[in-house]
Amino acid sequence: MFQHMFAHELAYRVGKPVTICAESLPEWGISLPEAVFPQEGTAPDPHVLRLLNFNLDAVATALRQGIVGPVILEGWPMRMEYYRAPEHYAQLFSPDEAPSYKASDDEVLLHVRAGDTIDGHHPLYFPLPPAYYAKVIEETGLRPVFIGELEDNRYVEILRSSFPEAAFLPPADAVADFQSLRNARHVALSISTFSWLATWLSSHAQTIHLPVCGMFYPHQIGPNLLPVSDLRYRFYEVPFPDMNEREATGMDALLEREVQVGTIERSDLFDMARKALLEPPPQ
Repeated sequence: MFQHMFAHELAYRVGKPVTICAESLPEWGISLPEAVFPQEGTAPDPHVLRLLNFNLDAVATALRQGIVGPVILEGWPMRMEYYRAPEHYAQLFSPDEAPSYKASDDEVLLHVRAGDTIDGHHPLYFPLPPAYYAKVIEETGLRPVFIGELEDNRYVEILRSSFPEAAFLPPADAVADFQSLRNARHVALSISTFSWLATWLSSHAQTIHLPVCGMFYPHQIGPNLLPVSDLRYRFYEVPFPDMNEREATGMDALLEREVQVGTIERSDLFDMARKALLEPPPQ
């Protein structure tokens, strides 16, 4: 979905008709043609975008001037500076599927990403501590409803025992869960681009609670998904173990440890956001 949004944004910046080719996204009703590349030597060479950091305006200018051939996106365009306001992209993803759960206005949906984060293999992903969800519940005073990857495992057991009063929704189709998050008034994100995108695109969300850690900490090289100017967001400081700590302490102990979680004022985020956007990355 990020790649599809990025392709449309690039086309917008080029300012003249371009063809977007990719695998279709049938779950969103999106059908796209397969790429057909010109014969070698008959057109400028393709330009490949890898990883996460691109100069989008320079690429658009090169396309507009015809000095590059097809642009091939192999990376993951997860940086705020690539995109305009979310309403420019919301219409790209309009499925017929109904939400798996319709949250009431006095509930907060608490998204859980467990699955492939449980073993701690990725440095930017880790299961969020119960203290984060507890802080959101305390701040909002809303009834907690957990949604997402809630299959039986040690982490989900800890969540269930920590919040016996909460509702835990049964696993559902991914698009239906996406629509549930997108249609809710109040949502707490896990470290998950799935929940981030569902709520960022939302025209219903009033408050979006975001943990500023892992994938959501703004990086100079890498992801930068910190929407500091979007007044729907509330930000939280959440302890996040690095790879050395995970190896030294062990996953079970880290999942069960008690930590302190605090809120972050929007103004306190400006320096880290400015650094991610404007300072040159370290050599």
